[in-house]
Amino acid sequence: MRAIATPRVTRAAALLPLCALFGTGVLATGALSHPLVDEITERCTPIVTAQKGMCEVELFYRCDDQGYAIVSSEAGELVGVEFSDLTGDLGDFVSLAGPGSVTVQTTLDPLDLNLLRETGSETARTESTLDLGEEVAITLSLRLELSENTVTRNGMTFRTGSAGMDMETEASIGGFSRVWDLLLPETENFVILGRSTMVTDRDTREFDTDVREILVPGNPGFQSHQGRFDCGEEL
Repeated sequence: MRAIATPRVTRAAALLPLCALFGTGVLATGALSHPLVDEITERCTPIVTAQKGMCEVELFYRCDDQGYAIVSSEAGELVGVEFSDLTGDLGDFVSLAGPGSVTVQTTLDPLDLNLLRETGSETARTESTLDLGEEVAITLSLRLELSENTVTRNGMTFRTGSAGMDMETEASIGGFSRVWDLLLPETENFVILGRSTMVTDRDTREFDTDVREILVPGNPGFQSHQGRFDCGEEL
């Protein structure tokens, strides 16, 4: 998908922010800019900014016939960039805050958000590598469910639903499962993830990263990496 010139280092599951898989607030380094983000800003069209709880922000871009790019930030600091194609199928995630990039090696079951709209459920599965200083083989399995309910946020209509991801690996880091609330735009093939629960072998964690505000071109704060919600709390 990606004609934007980046090193082939990793969304990662581009649909589901992989930075979110490992919790929030753990990857921040203070970076406020990055050449890859500058290139996306120059070459792609910004369409939505999602302000979320826990001082998270996601900027969604449409990159012509290449697909989508999603730039994630926490507490005003860049975390990563995810890529997906025009159907929402899984692409790569480039970590901008240290190890954590993910590269899709083999797509075992492609994801199509158009089919999700038609059927109400969709699955996907990839064999990937996770960069933790050395490459770790992982298998990512996704399951998405849509309800019949819609919500309108700032003039945009979304279907509501849920997204789940399981990560399996033979490495010592172990696997985990995570489930999010989601919003699927009526006319774009990406999802915006909200509140979530992550289960590991050690514990269960809740993340209050619900979608608080949807900004579109012309709104104050559109394309800003600075979060608006829960930013004064210790994350």
